Amino acid sequence: MSERKSVAHKIAQAGVVVALAGAAGVVLVGPASAASTGNKVHNCYGIYFTRDWNQDCASPGAAYEGYYKSTADCTAPQIPDKSMTKYRFKGDTTSHDGSDCQYGIHSVNTVFW
Repeated sequence: MSERKSVAHKIAQAGVVVALAGAAGVVLVGPASAASTGNKVHNCYGIYFTRDWNQDCASPGAAYEGYYKSTADCTAPQIPDKSMTKYRFKGDTTSHDGSDCQYGIHSVNTVFW
């Protein structure tokens, strides 16, 4: 009888290991969080994930030369929001990394002047 109990115990342990490995596999191969984008101004916009954000310009780049300011609306209780201003030449497609928000981001607004 103890041999049966030992076999049953080993099968149960193997089942737990397989279940845990399967659960870990789902977490490890799950999809990455998708990016969201703010408003687009002359091909330039803010792109953001959970707490990280950038100021980018889509191809063929900035439509006009001048200052582009992007402001990340950080989730409360963080005050103030994070912002950056970059001078861009016409056609510039450089991605500029903004300072991370501590808790999250609601949106990123971009203006031109």
